[in-house]
Amino acid sequence: MITAAVLTLSDKGSKGERTDESGPAISKALRGIGEVRFYDILPDERDLIKERLLSMPQGRSYPDDRRHWPLSARRYPPRLR
Repeated sequence: MITAAVLTLSDKGSKGERTDESGPAISKALRGIGEVRFYDILPDERDLIKERLLSMPQGRSYPDDRRHWPLSARRYPPRLR
């Protein structure tokens, strides 16, 4: 069994202007193989993302940043910046 954290990065989602569908879908898929202990939506702000990732309990692996990242000056894989 694995434990996981799901963090959605979305300016509009973090303000409640858009419904996050991907985070809950990923959480549901992960429940089939483990437990989701953390879920949150953050704006695309590098310092907030870094702060949240660093505040997560140790022992977690890096986030899966292999997904498609839309081309935007504000979107970037956290491990690559």
